[in-house]
This record gives sequence, structure tokens and C-alpha cells, in this order.
Amino acid sequence: MKYNRSGIARWRALFLSFAVLLFGCETVDEPWSGPSGGGTGGSDGRLSADIRIVATRKSEATVDVLLAPGRNMPAERYSLGVCYLCDVDPSRRLPEYGDGSGLEDPGRKNRYAVFCSRAETQVVIRAYVRTATGRMAYGDYVQVFPKVDGGIWAVPAKPQWAVAEDGRTVELSSSVVGETDGSVKRRGFCLAKPGTAPEQATSRISVGETFGARIDTLRRGIEYAVWAYLEDDWELRYGDSTHVRIPAPELLPEVETAGGATVSIRRVTASGRVVETHGAREVRAGIEWRIAEEDFGRNMTHWRTVTPSAAGGFSMARTVDRPGRWLYRAFVTTEYGWGYGAVRSVEVPPYEQYLPTVRTDSRVVSHTAATAVVAGEVLSDGGVGITERGICHGPISRPDLSGKEVEVRGTVGRMTARIEGIPLDKTYYYRAYAENAAGRVYGEVQTLYIRSSDFRVEFRDLEARVASDGSVTFRVRIANDRGQKFRERGFCWDYASYGTPTVSDHKKDARSVLGSSYEVRVSSTYDVRKGMKYRVRAYVVTEDGVTWYSSDRTYDAVYFTVPKDDD
Repeated sequence: MKYNRSGIARWRALFLSFAVLLFGCETVDEPWSGPSGGGTGGSDGRLSADIRIVATRKSEATVDVLLAPGRNMPAERYSLGVCYLCDVDPSRRLPEYGDGSGLEDPGRKNRYAVFCSRAETQVVIRAYVRTATGRMAYGDYVQVFPKVDGGIWAVPAKPQWAVAEDGRTVELSSSVVGETDGSVKRRGFCLAKPGTAPEQATSRISVGETFGARIDTLRRGIEYAVWAYLEDDWELRYGDSTHVRIPAPELLPEVETAGGATVSIRRVTASGRVVETHGAREVRAGIEWRIAEEDFGRNMTHWRTVTPSAAGGFSMARTVDRPGRWLYRAFVTTEYGWGYGAVRSVEVPPYEQYLPTVRTDSRVVSHTAATAVVAGEVLSDGGVGITERGICHGPISRPDLSGKEVEVRGTVGRMTARIEGIPLDKTYYYRAYAENAAGRVYGEVQTLYIRSSDFRVEFRDLEARVASDGSVTFRVRIANDRGQKFRERGFCWDYASYGTPTVSDHKKDARSVLGSSYEVRVSSTYDVRKGMKYRVRAYVVTEDGVTWYSSDRTYDAVYFTVPKDDD
């Protein structure tokens, strides 16, 4: 990568400024803020701005750009940006506003991304400032050549470390990768517990230009995360971390892996015994499970641990996700380090043979307009018992436990379940299921279909009689209740222009569910308005929550008008 800072133009600007002081001549703007740069002049002179720019090719097709405004910036409100051109000679043509535009990074201030069409592209990138009134000025430009840097400006390298001959001092070293545009204010190392972010590290060691340090305060057997950092005119940056630990082989704990792990379908139990801790205060032990022997020792921090007994013994169980051969070994950890036992193996047989067997009855036991009683049967528990069984149901063709289900107590044998919320005149699906320690099994999918015509309540002789005082009496007769019982009966009404009324509009309960006929009287003071035309319907609500109305057809609708006082 090569930076072009327009050095000749800057010397020319300094010379002209010096001429003004000596001879009182009028100054001439720098090239990037003159007419050729596309800036808009004003009554107070041409706009100028001091914007520094750093660019690094992150990949074959991407360039990262960082802008840093200087002291000489417009007094009015402004915004920054970058424009660019590909494969041009900057001595003949510089990018201007309206050419390629860099994409601003919303998560990082003054950071932009420029995308090249191919890996061989040479990119000329230029900074600009644009005020709220549309005035513009241009800042520095750089040329980015096809070479891929793979870094972000100047960053510290991953620290290298070694234990000195005294066995207790750690020697750290690092270096600066990339180019730094501006002075490095400080550099050093920070230490923290593994898994901690470097910004949260409280232990920091500043160093000079020789990027190295010696530390003799680290505890033996304890692992530390170490980062190198530097701060320049742009920001504070951290490199990749490395883990440092002074080994203490004479203090490492010892543990034995017991043989004969037990298997119960998916659950495997293994044990071990802590043999030696060297007086450590913090002792935890566990079992490490792997599929391949070369995987042992990786990502040990996520394994669960227990406190061994006074005699050192411990055991742990694990639910495995596949049958076959599993490897395991005991481990122990103290403040001095880790100790490992011998690797042993255990064979987990296929657990499909333990799965239960389930059947779903195709015949519905009974149903109403909104509910149904369906049945199924657990034919076998797989020899290990049933932990859960029931019926799952829903509008999709393969219902499962992610939808609706009714759990039924019991183990092997027939079961029935009442499912609710079944829509009318639509196909609904259900199937039995059972679960044990080996897994969950579903029975066959069955369907049911409830016709609304089998349960629709028939109303007759609906009328609305308006009295001289403006009150209205509604009457109706139930001609056929389809054998259903009701928990509510009444009438609902609304303005005739509003369409078909429902119980969500005006309604009044008859306060009785007995008899084939019922009536309700409403008052013009509270329930209806004089001079208005209404439409009324009778309704009933069944015990299972289904609401039926008298006819919703327009040609046999019942209307009434409440007269005004002067009619």
C-alpha cells in the first residue's frame, strides 16, 4: 500500500501563505477546495477543511477507510464522506462528490467501506466535507494498490511469551503490524482472566519503543489471557490474545479414571478418583467425553465439574446424542493446574429398540360443535417405562408438541383426550404420542371434520315491537336446538346502515335459558336512540362456547325504527 499526500500542493499552499504575510497578496486556495474540486463558493470565501484519511485493503474486493477531521473545519454543520474512482491516474483526475461513494459503517464513527470490482483494481479514495447549505470541500486522498494487507492500519501483533530460566518470570514481546499514521502515544500489555474482554483488564503494563516486558508476579499453574495494545492519534487498539501459564509439574493434581461406565439407554454414568492434590484449596473434578481421542483437551472450560468426596471419589452422568462408541477420562483442576486420568471407552447400544409403540384411533369417540373426544393407545413402553403420553392436535397435517396437546396420565394402554377449539367446516388433525427415556414417538395422523349444519340452532318468528314510549320488545322462538344446552340467550342489534349485528355490538341477555321462546325489552333511554333505524338478531351461546345467530341473510332481516317524540 502507498499513500499519496499531495506533497507538492501542500508546499505550494505554504509558499503562498508566506507570500501573503510578506507582500499582502491575496491567498489562493488549496487544489482540493477550489473550483476543480466541486466546492461551492460563498460570500465569506471558499470553504476549506483539514481531513486526514487512512485506507487499508481488507480483502481482494474491500477497502476499509478511516477519516480524522483536523482543527481547520467549517463552523457550520457538516457531514463527512468519501468518494473514489478505480484505475485512474490521480495526477489527471481526482474523485469528486457524485463518483463512487463509500458505505458508512453505522457501528463505528468515521469508518467507511469501499468495494472494488475485482482484485486487481487500483483505487483512489478522497475525503470530503459537505455542509448543511450544500457547500463542499475536499481533503486528502490516498491510492490503494492491489496488494491485500489483511490488517487494520497499525495493530499490535499477538504477544509471544516464554518462561525465563528462574522458572517464575514470564518474558513478553510483541510488535506493530501495519503502518501507523501519527505518533504512538503509548503501548503495552494487559492481563486478565480468560474469557474477559481486553477493555475490562485491570492489570496493565506500559512499555517503551521496545515492545517487551518481564513479569515475575504471575502465580504458577494459573492461566492468564494477555493482549498487546497501542494507542496512536486514531484510537486505542488491541491485538489478538494469547494464554500464558507458568507450569508447575511438581504441583499438578493426579486423578484416576474408573472403568465400567454404566449405560441406561441415552444416559451414561462414569466415575473417577482424585489421587493427589498437593494441598490445593480449590479442587474440582469431572468427566470429559469425546468421540475421537485427538479431541481430548480442547475447550476444557465448558465441562461441568463437581466437588470430590473426602476420599476423592466422584461420578457424573451424561445424556449422549447418539449410540456407538464413546471415549471418556476423568480430570481434576486446582489452582496449580489440571490433571488427567487414562482414556477409557464405553459402547452405547442403539436406543431405538427402547422407543415406545403408539397407535391413534381413527374413530372419534364423540364431539360437539367445538370439542371432540378422541382416543389412542400405547402398545409398548419399550421396556423402560413411559414418562409422558397424550394427544397432540392442530390445523396442520402433522401436529406435534410444538402446537397444542392434551397430556393423559398413565403408561401402557388405551387413552382418551378431549380437545377443544375445533373450527367448524374445516379439516382438523390429531395423533397420539408417547415418550420415554429413549425418545418420543407419534402414532398415525387422523382427521375429523365438524359440519356446522349438524349443530346450527334454528330460530323462528323473530320480531321487534316498538312501544309509544320508544321502548322495544324483542321476541323469538327456538325451533330446533340440535340437542344442545345453552348458557346464554339474548338479542343483539346495531344501526341498520352498519350491517349484520353481533354480540360485540349492542346486546341484552334474556336472563333465562329455559323454554323454547324468550323475549327482552330495551329502553329508549339507555339502549336505543329515537329517530334511528336498527337491525336486530337473536343469539344463543352453547355450553361449549359456540355462538349461534338467527339468519344473517339480508332478505329476511328484521329492522325497526324508534320514533321521535314529535312523530
